[in-house]
Amino acid sequence: MAEIVAASAGTSAVVVEAYKDARNAADSIDEMRYYEKSLDKNYEKLQDAIKKLYARKGDLLVKINRDRTKQATEECNVWMGSVKKLEKEVLALKAEYEEEKSHKFKSVRLCPRSNLSKRMVEKLFEVQSCWSEGSNFGTDFLVERSAKPIIKAKAPKIEDKPSLSMVFEEILECLKDKRVTRIGLWGQVGAGKTTIMQNLRESEEISELFDIVFYVTLADEGNEERLQERVQHQIAEELQLDLLQGSTDAASKISKRLESMRFLLLLDDVWGTFDLDDCGIYENEKDSKIVIASRHCGNCREMCVDHLIRVPRLSNDEALNLFQERLGRKLYSEFKSLARQVIEECDNLPLLIDKVARAFRRKDDILLWESGLNKLRIWPGTKCDGMDDAFDLLRFCYEELDEDGKVCFLYGALYAEAYEICINYLLECWRAEDFTQDVEEFTAIQKGQEILHDLLDASLLENGEKVKHVRMNKVLRKMAFKILESDDSKCLVKPGKGLQKAPESKEWEQKLRISLMDNKFSSLPDKPDCNNLSTLLLQRNIDLAVIPRRFFESMQSLRVLDLHSTNIAELPSSISCLVCLRALYLNSCRRLLKLPGKIKALKHLEVLDIRGTGINSLPVEIRYLSQLQRFRMSLSKIDGKSRKIRTNHNIILELSLLEELVIDIHPENEWWKQVVRHITQNVAVLKKLTYLSFSIGEYHSTRYKILDCFRHRICWRVKYANGDGNLPLPEVLAEADAFELIGCKGVLKLSDFGIDNMTKIKSCLIESCNEMETVVDSNGITNAVFECLEKMYLSNIPNLQSIWEGLVPQGSLARLNTLVFFKCSKLKKIFSSSLVQQFSDLQHLEIEACHQIEEVTLEAENNGMNAPVLPSLKSIVLVGLPSLTNIWIDDSLDWASLDKTISMCPLLDSHPSWRTVL
Repeated sequence: MAEIVAASAGTSAVVVEAYKDARNAADSIDEMRYYEKSLDKNYEKLQDAIKKLYARKGDLLVKINRDRTKQATEECNVWMGSVKKLEKEVLALKAEYEEEKSHKFKSVRLCPRSNLSKRMVEKLFEVQSCWSEGSNFGTDFLVERSAKPIIKAKAPKIEDKPSLSMVFEEILECLKDKRVTRIGLWGQVGAGKTTIMQNLRESEEISELFDIVFYVTLADEGNEERLQERVQHQIAEELQLDLLQGSTDAASKISKRLESMRFLLLLDDVWGTFDLDDCGIYENEKDSKIVIASRHCGNCREMCVDHLIRVPRLSNDEALNLFQERLGRKLYSEFKSLARQVIEECDNLPLLIDKVARAFRRKDDILLWESGLNKLRIWPGTKCDGMDDAFDLLRFCYEELDEDGKVCFLYGALYAEAYEICINYLLECWRAEDFTQDVEEFTAIQKGQEILHDLLDASLLENGEKVKHVRMNKVLRKMAFKILESDDSKCLVKPGKGLQKAPESKEWEQKLRISLMDNKFSSLPDKPDCNNLSTLLLQRNIDLAVIPRRFFESMQSLRVLDLHSTNIAELPSSISCLVCLRALYLNSCRRLLKLPGKIKALKHLEVLDIRGTGINSLPVEIRYLSQLQRFRMSLSKIDGKSRKIRTNHNIILELSLLEELVIDIHPENEWWKQVVRHITQNVAVLKKLTYLSFSIGEYHSTRYKILDCFRHRICWRVKYANGDGNLPLPEVLAEADAFELIGCKGVLKLSDFGIDNMTKIKSCLIESCNEMETVVDSNGITNAVFECLEKMYLSNIPNLQSIWEGLVPQGSLARLNTLVFFKCSKLKKIFSSSLVQQFSDLQHLEIEACHQIEEVTLEAENNGMNAPVLPSLKSIVLVGLPSLTNIWIDDSLDWASLDKTISMCPLLDSHPSWRTVL
């Protein structure tokens, strides 16, 4: 009986548990259904609550930023962090909600929808709780700013250095511009970047613009990780943040503290790049800014600057003032004449002027000054106070280059001081020397261009005054000499020394490179021992008339030979020994009448330049130069008469590897038409030809080089100079990509040469055509004109009154992106309504020294003009326009976004409606 009762009791217990489970399950299902039905309502409640929380955060931020002498308490910063965390979590729930709403079959998604709704309720409680915590902040959540003040050292003066002051003012304007967040400052070592950065740190205007300024110097830091650590450490120190060694939340702590601050970060002497976001430095809503100073332009670009500024060297007057200041004006007055010569040796670099001036302070006798100046001139041949101190800094710039970059940099020291080197010529020499060998991704020339870019970027070379030329300043050239000297004196470099006699044979022995250009010697050693010689530069020795017969016999390794602008009448028979020669420059050797038959031995020759010689026909010998890639020649007139010509027109067409062909032509040499016509008709045979140039007549543009303004290669160029208005061989022009019309008489309009002959032209330069009145007269023309034209330069055309007369066919000038006017003294207007609407791609407009220009567009001619007008315009230059009173008739142009250069326009400056624009 007991067993039955026990069994019955056990069964009852099971039934009870089963009932409870069923009840719980039913309750659970009811709960799920409840949450599922309340999903939309819970979502709306959560959104309302988070908006209230955002509003409370915003109110607190306003109070925090109102008083720059105070900052939020740590408790408040923690609360701000909680709000930010909740913001992300609510956004994630919102994304889930929108995804859930997109499902069609809601009945089968009871569990996911219920779960989401429940999590929304839980998050709602957290948001409401956080809002309540925020309401507890009264007025005591602000405390005195705890950031440690920056210990300021007095910055060097820049008020007396206008070039540096102008850069400082430009940066200041950028710091006030809401569109600019990061500014890049770059320039040569010692140019004054650090001086500018120090002045920014000390500026009272800066202190009014920002809550806090961080100044970090990165010169000694190495890899990206160390750079980031340095920046974080400096900022944390200023903010008195505790960052543990190896801490992973450093960026988070810094970003939280900076979130409510308007800060300025000055990064000086940046040698490498890194991601500021990884440091916790983000763009915030308080218009914080970053200025990055580097000797590398590329470093600034890689760190995503919005505006790039180069620091120039000091002017002569600025250099003089700085030297006086560092030396002492009393001492300067005693040694004024010598002091000016000392300054010249410093090449206007503040760093060197400072160090050298301090060294000369100890010299109180004229003999000591003369000795010091002599040492400065021959440095690095002897120790020199000041210069030696700077050498290590300059040497570091060099050591940072790769091996190809180093050897290319040192090659620049072969040229005379301040000598401007043609870029194309330099690249050819590098290629001939195998500095820039072909690699998988690049041709040799492309590789050379990359190296040249790196040298310019590092300020080890700089752009010259001439277009497409570079130069090496004297200080860096001296450094290069010091490096070359440490290489067992394998170079003999004496350019521009006024040598009346060439160095003796012994000095030539076993040299790798020799540069004796721009001297005055008339003879050379008979047979110097130069088995290792690879470059020999003898150009512009105008007294050199004869090269000894055996001179080249021991130069079997020679790769570059430059004899241009010498007085030689012939090449010696030993030229055949130069079996490795790749580049031979004989241009402007006026007395040279022919090439020797033995030149056919130069099987590896790639570059041959015989322009401006007496060679007046296609040399038969060049057909044997099977590797020739660049050939430049001229068909000139000698002694008033054209030489009798015997030649085979097919010679050039046999050069299957030819990439560049340049032929300069004297217009009275009638034979040239046969050559040009034959080449034009058969040019397709030269499969590798990428550049073809015919120049008819002699005239050098004083201002513009249109070929150098193209990003892509121009493959066919025609220049017609000093002609009578009748263009010979118009069929040649019909194939041209670029056309230069210079100094021609009797030309009233460009269209007289035949619009049909200019359909392929991408670039056009018209200069010094004194009778030209308009560029295009479209009367009788119905088809589009100049559809391919991208750039047009109109320079020194005194009678030009318009660029277009008549109706403008649709599609004309549709690709024009650059339009430049210079010294067009009768021009009063630029655009008419029909013309301006064709310029949909115009990006750069430049008008300079056009004294009668009154308006860029005339209002009477532009009524009803269709918008938008000039939609692609990025920059405008207006200089020296004394009659200009109005630029544009309406507000259809976004002047604020344009890159503007407007100066010497007095009537425009005083015009009330243009003052704000300017």
